[in-house]
Amino acid sequence: MNRNTSFLFLVLILLTANLNAQICYKDKAVVVIHNNELPLSKKKALVILPGLDENRNSRKHMQAFFDTTEYDLFIPDYIDHNSFENSIANFRFFAHEHQFEEYGELYFISYILGTWVLNRYLEEAKPGNVAAMVYDRSPLQERAALVATENIPFLARVFVGRVVEQLSERPYLTYSDTSVAKGIMIESRATNLIRFFRKKTLAIGPINWQEPDLQQDHLDLMYVPLNHDQMYDHYELIGADILYFFEHHSFTSDARRTWYEWDPFTGK
Repeated sequence: MNRNTSFLFLVLILLTANLNAQICYKDKAVVVIHNNELPLSKKKALVILPGLDENRNSRKHMQAFFDTTEYDLFIPDYIDHNSFENSIANFRFFAHEHQFEEYGELYFISYILGTWVLNRYLEEAKPGNVAAMVYDRSPLQERAALVATENIPFLARVFVGRVVEQLSERPYLTYSDTSVAKGIMIESRATNLIRFFRKKTLAIGPINWQEPDLQQDHLDLMYVPLNHDQMYDHYELIGADILYFFEHHSFTSDARRTWYEWDPFTGK
């Protein structure tokens, strides 16, 4: 692949991701409320914080899977593509608007940018009703913001916004409340962007897939055979484990708790 072809391929990757995000965010927040007769103190709320790679069908998949559960469902439209701090403020306003603090129990699912925002919010607000949460983590994709900022800063700003650079400058902030049950799902495949910048991504440092350094306490951890983009659309593969974790504070007995021992860039 020559330089011009590589550049066009990279632009296509970013353009596709950007168009997907724009279409999705026009749908605004998803709010599904069950049984208005019950007081919030007797109800459970599930809040999903997507990240920058959410695609056009993500919220439909999420809503379809969780629609029939007992949880009131919230998927906020919180991302300010030019400001990490505004993204936090947007989520803080959303949480207040929908009275999260009044629910009997709060449950969370968060993706990469969503996790950075959520942990900051939880550390500052310190709500006492968080029961359990599942993080989507990726030793590879969590390097994407830095890789993009260092190698294609102009394209990253144009297609995704300045929040990418701001995210790359912020280390992981641990959510320190050990009374909250935390589960972690680890992506085991690389996205197109990370595959394109394979050498740059790996140059940041080695990855111990067997014992990844996640800087987050957790009760259980499982590996999933998906990349970051696929994690939004395949709740038929991950949803049952998430619901099981919320109830039992562990993933199912079928969950894979050891690394796949394959090349995450090829899946072989």
